[in-house]
Amino acid sequence: MSEVRAVQKTEMPEINAQAAIVVTQHEGRILLEKNARMRLSPAFLTKIMASIIALEKCNPSDKVTISDSVVSQIAGWKSSAAIGLTAGEQISVLDLIYSMMLVSANDSLFAIAEFICGGIDKLAVMMEEKAKEIGAVDTAVTTTDGKFTADQFSNAYDLAIICRYCMTNRLFRAIAQTDKYTIPATNKSEPREL
Repeated sequence: MSEVRAVQKTEMPEINAQAAIVVTQHEGRILLEKNARMRLSPAFLTKIMASIIALEKCNPSDKVTISDSVVSQIAGWKSSAAIGLTAGEQISVLDLIYSMMLVSANDSLFAIAEFICGGIDKLAVMMEEKAKEIGAVDTAVTTTDGKFTADQFSNAYDLAIICRYCMTNRLFRAIAQTDKYTIPATNKSEPREL
């Protein structure tokens, strides 16, 4: 493995983000940071956490049957990212994970949550427990919508911990490096291009 050298102050790139961190995968050594412990909206954290929980709790080939409840939940989320799941559709856990990770599909998130633990509120609890278990102690997940509230937050430092953990999973790594994916035809849908 090539050696990682520290970024010199004169080489510091301009960071326009409110907060950022770059760490090495194996040692977790911080190479650069800006406001890394500032509490911010967790945004995509919920899709990452739902994906790793699904990979750890399910067989990727498990078939999920989409319920009326999942379809009605997504209907209540105006302008929400979705892949158009329909009631009675059967789709694999792996395809749901790909759709969460590539297009942030909330209908897939709801389906995974229902399949794993009965619903999104219970999945939020599992996400927070998992974050704490792996050392992301300044992350609070109270809902799965990713919005910043006084009760739901994270920071760049914790996200680095979470992502380092997720990247130890071979299948998560493969999904994370994918930029295009085709969900095969299901009993209710033609193939979907992500």
